[in-house]
Amino acid sequence: AALTSGMRIKMLFRCPLESLGIAMAILSGQNDGAVKPERIWSGIKASTLMMVIYTAVTFLILMLGAKSFALIFVDPSEIEILEKTELFLHISVSFFPMLGLLCILRYTIQGVGYTNLAMFSGVSEMIARILVSIYAVPAFGFIAVCYGDPMAWIAADLFLIPAFIYVYRRLKRKVLISIVA
Repeated sequence: AALTSGMRIKMLFRCPLESLGIAMAILSGQNDGAVKPERIWSGIKASTLMMVIYTAVTFLILMLGAKSFALIFVDPSEIEILEKTELFLHISVSFFPMLGLLCILRYTIQGVGYTNLAMFSGVSEMIARILVSIYAVPAFGFIAVCYGDPMAWIAADLFLIPAFIYVYRRLKRKVLISIVA
């Protein structure tokens, strides 16, 4: 019950991060077509700044009000569920910058046509979730469940950062080729 209520609240606060990613997919696709990778880099910097501001505000909101949000889904008499929902949200929101970076980089890579790389970041998330489920949850219980998503986001970022560097270098080479041609 705590996981379900926490996930619903998390999904609500996650939407703006997904929207930043979708905006980057559009921006990167347009500027890839225009052969202007510097605009993609400017978009990465601008969306990252917006993400940092948003995640800082969200951090404050959920650190102070997680239990209040949980009351939307959980009866006030369910004290243990409320406490575990609060714990889940506190841990999740602490890693929202990792989620924001994931959204920005994944959608940017996807927007310029490297959909396989974007998909592989999802595979790395899945592998991290499986490993947490198999090894950490039996040993640590609910606290490990709380770290399942954050560990998946970190695993995806560890894949996406070098993938973005690779893609961006390819885009910059495309500029050189178009200048020479």
